[in-house]
Amino acid sequence: MIILLVALAVSVYRVIFLIRCLRLGKTDYRGGFGWVKGIDRRVISLVGYVLGQVKVYRGDLYAGISHSLIFWSFVLLLPEVFESVMMGVFPDFSLLRFMNSSLFYVYKFLQDFAGVMAIVGVAMAFYRRYVMRPLKIENTKEAFSILLLILLVILTMFGFSAASLSIHSDALMMPVSRLLAEALSGLSLNTRQTLYQLFMLIHNFVLLFFLSYLVFTRKHLHLLTAPLNVFLRSLKPVGEINYLDLDSEETFGAGKIEDLSWKHLLDLLCCTECGRCQELCPAHLTNKPLHPKKLILDLRENLILSGKAGKSKGPPLIGDDLPSIPAEAVWSCTTCAACVTRCPVFIEHFPKIIEIRRFLVLTEGKVPRDVIRVLRNLELFGNPWGAMEKYFNYPTEKKEKSDLLIFLGCSSLYNPRVARVSLSLCELLREAGIEFEIYEGGCCGDPARRLGNEYLYQLFVRKNVEKFNGCRAKKIVTICPHCYNTIKHEYPQLGGVYEVIHHTDLIHQLLESGKLKTAKPLNWSVTYHDPCYLGRYNNMFDAPREILKSIKGVRLLEMERNRSNSLCCGGGGGRAWLEEQGQRICVERVREAAVLPIDKIVVACPLCLIMLGEGLKEIEKEETEVLDLCEIVKRSL
Repeated sequence: MIILLVALAVSVYRVIFLIRCLRLGKTDYRGGFGWVKGIDRRVISLVGYVLGQVKVYRGDLYAGISHSLIFWSFVLLLPEVFESVMMGVFPDFSLLRFMNSSLFYVYKFLQDFAGVMAIVGVAMAFYRRYVMRPLKIENTKEAFSILLLILLVILTMFGFSAASLSIHSDALMMPVSRLLAEALSGLSLNTRQTLYQLFMLIHNFVLLFFLSYLVFTRKHLHLLTAPLNVFLRSLKPVGEINYLDLDSEETFGAGKIEDLSWKHLLDLLCCTECGRCQELCPAHLTNKPLHPKKLILDLRENLILSGKAGKSKGPPLIGDDLPSIPAEAVWSCTTCAACVTRCPVFIEHFPKIIEIRRFLVLTEGKVPRDVIRVLRNLELFGNPWGAMEKYFNYPTEKKEKSDLLIFLGCSSLYNPRVARVSLSLCELLREAGIEFEIYEGGCCGDPARRLGNEYLYQLFVRKNVEKFNGCRAKKIVTICPHCYNTIKHEYPQLGGVYEVIHHTDLIHQLLESGKLKTAKPLNWSVTYHDPCYLGRYNNMFDAPREILKSIKGVRLLEMERNRSNSLCCGGGGGRAWLEEQGQRICVERVREAAVLPIDKIVVACPLCLIMLGEGLKEIEKEETEVLDLCEIVKRSL
């Protein structure tokens, strides 16, 4: 009884502290009853991602099996935990009083079965950590202690069950416990009764110590917090940046831990330290200062320190001393969303980076020179290059009715290579008999927002929304996935609700309907590079591949990292216009393509077109041409 009360008191004390840490954060739309919206999807998420462990298996089957065995064993052992603790307080307590004998027999069999599952899972975990030693995980004392405690809980449970069976000789189907009970049968009754009391005491002590210790851990706290985080996960489109009310906010962005929302802070208490977030991180893979896992762990330490110190007394988010984040790491992010989509507990990594960028740009004004240059170009010239000469020129006639409005974006207007892609699209639409208008308004605002200048972004949005509302065409087609994603998912925050389609989807529809027909065989071997903002952000993986397969003579070869596992080109998050230190991300990507026997690299994004082209030059593989999908379709007509 005393052990139980002490364990409860210690656990409640720690939980209160963790709640106090979360209360440091700002409000979130999921606060109050905000979580009720989408309750059906949230329940499905709990079933699939917590009980089903769906994302745990992705990318690491061995770890997924090990984790699932331990997780499910503890789910099945919850009745045993309750019964054992209650027997420690009330010696005559038994769950048999609350269920019929058949159900009780099933429960006892599952108890033995779950114990074996847990031992196998723990053994696999030990083997992975101390024999396989994958680079993405660290062998900490905490991890060793937790695995050891789990093993002790199970072994003492078997000892307790075996001693009980050796005394009472119940006809329970508990094969492991029965086998151990037979080993005790040669002992005297007094000895077996003593062992029964001893095993029950040790089992309950280890169990209560384990549960109390759990709330003090960093990594394994996710056993308690992850289900809540999965339930409260964002149901918005992947990577949608939160709206910032520039008129009402006291501070812009996040300079201290309390500037983040409480949901962002809950993320920090859920990290499993599995390392999946950085397996596809382009910054991490090319030795940049940004490492997504370390980012979350440093922010978590900041949160704990801030919780102890009190509001506004914790360390700054940005700085050179731990647990602050180096500014270089913040500016290394390409917002590719690989970290977010791979995280098994739905931690939102890069949205936190955007909040920090907002603080550096709008509040502190501490911005690298190349970021200042890009933002100034956007402000003065309406494009991140600072270009004044437009390269796109396609004659159109004003008509009473138009089917589409082509939003060119800054790349099509001010980059000569991308301008050729837009011309190809216009010619394809003319071939298909589609009436369209062209909007040459410049940037959609994505680079400004991803680089942290929300004020400048909102100026672009308001200007573009005014133009869109005055157009006859109500469907907008974009060449750039960044424009597509921003206009479709983020313009509604400022009243711009439109039907938006990316040019790959449009071309696919025209081919399917027969309005476009490919006839000329090309006899090319190609590989397709999935743009992050088209693939991971908007789940458009099939249409580009179906277009390529429909063209005679085109043989599609996949890179090792493709579809949702595609590696970023390095141009997102405003990085296309910033200086890159060390190994370039685009070089890492084209080297992967270069091992294939291909003639062309196919893309569906202006930034990918530019970045991969630069990468091929650096590895001296310029004979391999980078083409947009619509250029290939045009050549096949």
